[in-house]
Amino acid sequence: MRPCGKPANTGPNATEGNCAKQESRRQGIGATGFVSGEIKASEPKTHPAFWVRYAAFIQSMRDAIDQRIRAALPGDKAAIASALLTGTRDAISGPVNDAMYISSLAHVLSISGYHMAVVAA
Repeated sequence: MRPCGKPANTGPNATEGNCAKQESRRQGIGATGFVSGEIKASEPKTHPAFWVRYAAFIQSMRDAIDQRIRAALPGDKAAIASALLTGTRDAISGPVNDAMYISSLAHVLSISGYHMAVVAA
């Protein structure tokens, strides 16, 4: 960890721990924790629960739709269409994403998949 220097917030919450949290977030670490006691590995279930199989099936359908959209449309058009229909937002370029936020249209991308099906019905 690199030192953060003097914290901008000089109130009661300005501790050195906040520097470590900020640095962790910059590195993409969303959470940390600890365990007391012995860690025991367990064998996975041989047959996943129904909801796990259902979620995997739905995700495979989303992935297939996403792949077909990206094959049919070029660049950011495909990324936006996929975000609207499947909720997959990882292909939207930075400039397009920024433009969506600046124009106050970013909320449209959060309306995806199920929500669009309800509106279409």
